[in-house]
Amino acid sequence: MSGGIDVTTPSTARMHNALLGGVDNYTADREACEALLTVLPAADHLARQSRTFLERAVTDLALAGITQFIDLGCGLPAHPNTHEITAMYAPGACTAYVDMDPVVLAHARAILDENDQVLIVDADLRDTAWLGDERLRHHLDWTQPIAVLLVAVLECLPDEAAAALVACVAERLPAGSAVVVASVVSTDPVRRATAMALMRMSVPGWTLRGPADLSCVLAPVGADITPPDPQQSTYLATAITEPLLSVCADTGSGTAAAALASPVGGGRVPVHEVLNVHADRVGDADQGVQQRRGVPLLDAAVRGDVDA
Repeated sequence: MSGGIDVTTPSTARMHNALLGGVDNYTADREACEALLTVLPAADHLARQSRTFLERAVTDLALAGITQFIDLGCGLPAHPNTHEITAMYAPGACTAYVDMDPVVLAHARAILDENDQVLIVDADLRDTAWLGDERLRHHLDWTQPIAVLLVAVLECLPDEAAAALVACVAERLPAGSAVVVASVVSTDPVRRATAMALMRMSVPGWTLRGPADLSCVLAPVGADITPPDPQQSTYLATAITEPLLSVCADTGSGTAAAALASPVGGGRVPVHEVLNVHADRVGDADQGVQQRRGVPLLDAAVRGDVDA
């Protein structure tokens, strides 16, 4: 134990930090990452691409007029963070971070406690009671659109809890809201079983899903995960869901499935303007945000096996 924190048991937040090349992790986390990479060689690539996906999603949603964000399972700081992105493109935007990892909470409070536009909620996502948190209800205007980020989060939950979370979020969001989902997908049952056995030693309930499994989790919002190439064992899946989720955007990570929700009700943000994360352009931030807009998301499916 170090300052009340168990540094001998890996945490998904610290492992994600290590995969991103961060320093806010311990030996146990780095050793767990090394073991994971033997099963999922693209794990570090996935971590980087999930951050790229989050940055693009938040940027385009902010530009499209959404000024309220809830980042679920936000993890350790990885610049630019959600509130930093919104500050650039939607000054005055409000952000709420929800996590239960003590290291994440300590970092967040040290950095953000004096920022009135940011709220930190200590909550277990397996218990959807966090949606009724009084501070959260007052921090955001629940009559206006809210973007909820579920990036690299659903893997940390067993199927029942993940589906309950998605359903509860969809039910509570006001009209015009958006949901962003990015989740690891593999069609290789041996790989899935090996990875889950490894991760569940430290993270009970951690789940690496196949496309059908992820479809079941997203069923409360009508999701349907479809692989870009049925011949591939590791790929970027896409999803088209109605009425909440209408488009899928992938990130070129090779084992990630990512779905971006179109606004609920009213269609405040046109589908083709919400987000363009065509894999050919991931990482090309220097081309400017405006050059990424106006490209239909339904063209974003990218094939690419990264098993090697």
